Amino acid sequence: MKLTRTALKKIIKEELSNQEIDAKLYDLFSDGNGAQAEAVATSLGKNNFFAGREFVGRDFSGAEMSNMNLSKSDLHLSTLSGASLRGADLTAADLRGTFLNRTDLSGANLSRAMLNRVDSNRTIGSEINLQNANLSGASLMDADFEDGNLKGVNMSNANAKKIKLVLANLENANLSGANLRGANLSGANLSGADLSGCNLTGVRLRLAKLDNIKYDESTKWPKGFTP
Repeated sequence: MKLTRTALKKIIKEELSNQEIDAKLYDLFSDGNGAQAEAVATSLGKNNFFAGREFVGRDFSGAEMSNMNLSKSDLHLSTLSGASLRGADLTAADLRGTFLNRTDLSGANLSRAMLNRVDSNRTIGSEINLQNANLSGASLMDADFEDGNLKGVNMSNANAKKIKLVLANLENANLSGANLRGANLSGANLSGADLSGCNLTGVRLRLAKLDNIKYDESTKWPKGFTP
């Protein structure tokens, strides 16, 4: 549902209670028009209206949420597959168990976000900020986080086969037990990263920075590679 100019004027001009206006904004957001809902909220003086809100278990497939402020929002167990969250602020948001398949997270800020066990296959996320985010146990196959900031990220036991992390910053990242088979880490900064038990079979590490990495006897390296 796209909010028409007439409907917008009605919301602004009608003597609606604050509660009724909030309900209309929620409805607009829930219909997949998040960016528009935020614009309307701002025009009504409700800046950052959706930050810190609860939207648990909702279906936002294909929704338009670009550049929204959803920091500290609770979206866990929701479906955001195919949605656009380009440039969105999801700082410290709860996205545990969400579906993010083919979601566009390019330039989005997910620093300190909880992303445990997310299903994020084929996610687009160039220049994404995942600093200190928790992606433990996540499914990240074929995701593209090129040039992303993943400093201090927890990707322990994640299934990240064929993930693209070209030029990404993975300094001090926890990759223990992660499956990175066939991933592209060309030019990535892995300084201080924990690769204990990590599967790096077939991984491209050309020009990757590997200073002070941690690994053990169960770490699987690309053929012919010696750390």
